[in-house]
Amino acid sequence: MSQHAAVFRTDELMAEGKVKLAATYERFQDVGVTDRSLIWNSDLVETMELDNLISQASVTMHGAYNRKESRGAHAHEDFPSRDDVNWMKHTVAWFDGWGGQGGGVRLDYRPVHEYTLTDDATYIKPKARVY
Repeated sequence: MSQHAAVFRTDELMAEGKVKLAATYERFQDVGVTDRSLIWNSDLVETMELDNLISQASVTMHGAYNRKESRGAHAHEDFPSRDDVNWMKHTVAWFDGWGGQGGGVRLDYRPVHEYTLTDDATYIKPKARVY
C-alpha cells in the first residue's frame, strides 16, 4: 500500500498495486489456523486481522484508482485538480470475500448532502485545499 497507494500516486502505480493485492489475496486463501484453543489464540486473531487488512486495502486501492481527481490527502498525479462536477460524492465499496468473487471490489456512490441537520449550524461549502 505504501508503494502503490501512497499520498502521491498515479494510475499506473495503482493498477499495478491492484494486481499485486489480488495475488496476495489469492495466496491468503491457503492460510490455515492450526491452534484450536479458545483462550489467547493469537494465531486466529492474527489471521483475522490479516483478512481484515487485505479487504480494507483492496477497497481503498480500487476506490483510489477509480477516482480521477485530487482531493484532500488523495493526490492523483495524473489528475492534479479537484473535480467537483464529477466527484463531489461519497464512494461506497463492497468487498466480495471468500464466498464472493475471490476478492473482487464493487464500487458505487452516494451524494454529498449540502445541508445540515440543524438550524444551529450553517453549511460550510467545500473548497480546494491550498498550501
